[in-house]
Amino acid sequence: MTLWRSRYPRNVYPSSRLRSLLLLSITTFLTACQSYIRSTESSQNGQFCIVVRSYPMLIAMPGQGSDAPGEVNLYDMTGQKLESASLEMVQLFEGATWATNQVMVDLGLNVETWQLPQEQENQPDSREPSDACTRFELEKSS
Repeated sequence: MTLWRSRYPRNVYPSSRLRSLLLLSITTFLTACQSYIRSTESSQNGQFCIVVRSYPMLIAMPGQGSDAPGEVNLYDMTGQKLESASLEMVQLFEGATWATNQVMVDLGLNVETWQLPQEQENQPDSREPSDACTRFELEKSS
């Protein structure tokens, strides 16, 4: 008497080890793709902050570490993003020149001029940082 055998395995779902490995791989990939803060630059009055973020390069040859793409963002005291520009390489960012009502951002090949909103009255609030870049410096150090 022969028992009938199925051509298909009983367990069509991946094993728990395989699922764990797959989940770990996806989590590692997503973590590696997140941007990180490369530098910050505050305005003279501390009301605004330029943040340069870099995206990691998953594949790079030796010496190409600073060729990573990124973006430059302008934030106010509340952490609201006011302006943004993308960079082909973060090493192209050469700084910002602050004026009373605008900031000129040198992106290497071109210079963008962003208008700054009117300054808001500084009312002492213990929850607000004293400088617009403080929250980003804390994020950068952690």
